[in-house]
Amino acid sequence: MIWHSTDLVNWTPVTGLSRRDRVLKTFTCAEEQTWMRVSMQASSLRIRVTHQDHVVTYHYSLDNGKTWQLHGLRMEVSGIHHNVFGGFLSLRTGVYSAGEGSVVMRDFTYRALARE
Repeated sequence: MIWHSTDLVNWTPVTGLSRRDRVLKTFTCAEEQTWMRVSMQASSLRIRVTHQDHVVTYHYSLDNGKTWQLHGLRMEVSGIHHNVFGGFLSLRTGVYSAGEGSVVMRDFTYRALARE
């Protein structure tokens, strides 16, 4: 799951998670944070992303959503906007797959959180 601008020519604002070779990788401003790598042997991965008050929080599950682990890095994204990077109006959610093999994406839900 990545948060990115709608201008895919400028990859600088890309922020999110990637999984390759059973390693969960973390990216901020298009750079991998290698110290945040998480090795995982499970064949499936579920990711829950919450964007609230300009803070993106990730949880992941290796057991089909029975238990959830808080990812170790919360990302403050208020500075990722058109006045800083230009060429887009706001952050958008994106899902991608790359490389050899196959990926099944299902149960994708996008909803606004209730304000208290």
